[in-house]
Amino acid sequence: MANKSKRPILVKDKHYLKPIYKEVKLCDINPITDTIQGGNEYYRWGQDTPEEREAIRLHKESFKKYGLLGFWPVVKVQEDFTARLNGKDFLYKKGTYCTVDYSGRLRAYKELQKDIYGVKDPKKLENWMTAIADVTEQVLEIDTNGNLEEMVENDKLIPEVRERIWEAVMTLSTGQLPWDSFKFINSGAGVITNPEQKAIYKYCSDKMIKYAKGYSAGNQTQLQLSNRNVLHCILGGVPDEDQIRRTRKLKFNLNKIRYTDVILENINKLRGSSSRRQLPGPFIDVLGNYLLSFFNPLERKASTNASQYTSYFLGKEMSQNLVTDTKTGVLKLKWENVPNTETYAFHTDEPFYSDEHFFYFENSVKTIVGHLQAWLATAPTQTSIPSSGGEAKRWLFESVKKCWINNN
Repeated sequence: MANKSKRPILVKDKHYLKPIYKEVKLCDINPITDTIQGGNEYYRWGQDTPEEREAIRLHKESFKKYGLLGFWPVVKVQEDFTARLNGKDFLYKKGTYCTVDYSGRLRAYKELQKDIYGVKDPKKLENWMTAIADVTEQVLEIDTNGNLEEMVENDKLIPEVRERIWEAVMTLSTGQLPWDSFKFINSGAGVITNPEQKAIYKYCSDKMIKYAKGYSAGNQTQLQLSNRNVLHCILGGVPDEDQIRRTRKLKFNLNKIRYTDVILENINKLRGSSSRRQLPGPFIDVLGNYLLSFFNPLERKASTNASQYTSYFLGKEMSQNLVTDTKTGVLKLKWENVPNTETYAFHTDEPFYSDEHFFYFENSVKTIVGHLQAWLATAPTQTSIPSSGGEAKRWLFESVKKCWINNN
């Protein structure tokens, strides 16, 4: 229902609002659009993957054992609109409903009813009633006169409405088929309206598609970067799931794009030229994070010599020493810097994001990655770069120190 007020006062605090509980025909409820469920090409449900089939099977078993234990949380469609569903254009009709949670359960429930009644009693299937919790007023904007915001324009969901529904899905989403970082970011790239965040989400999504192509760590046959590797090279790590669900924000400075492009291009070449035995995936995470340290150099505070540089890569040697635990008084082994071995490799005093700073960074990354490629090419076949975090960092510190010495 359109808001007719000239100057509507939107409801800011919705704590008093409750779902409207009722029964509707099961055929009038549809899963939410692909764009919101992982992105148009990489939607979570409707791909018929082994993981999805297993999740659907588990949902069906639950329905057979317990029946329907809860209401379907839904938003009522205010006007007809077309969107992608299961990889095809789908008409969401006025007066029907779309889920903001339980998309997998709904698919399983519909499949189960079709299995039972589809052949022997299609009329019963067509008129099957089910319970919903209509949360339209909670998800959409509403003014103090009870008028809902417009939902559709030119046969499409209005971007701000689509984003609000996506936020609700992120908040509520539960079930057997988890969100991974790629599907979360890929869907966000299609629905977020904040210009800066949209650009960040789209950049991360595009790079995961380009370099990882949906690869996950479970497929060891592909010599390409994983989604996790790509995010470490851009963001310095995989975003915390709980935090990103709450804030929907990714921390990234768009001025870094040409820098992270260089990191990804060079690490991708390194990945393609080395076996997984020689170059473990977790090391690539460490390497991506390390190359980003050019913007926040390691151990700057610990050294007055380093403070004169805007950027550098830390190189050093470390050794294990027996030290006394200050709390327990017990001797234990601890990794410590070997005195006088710190090297501020590839240092520069050029200002951040200037062309001079970027060109210096680009040359430094190419030199470091080239050094690693040369080492891997001459190392014995069974030799591998360390994969565990601490060991990988120590190996990298020492390798960059040698690289710097060899090139100066």
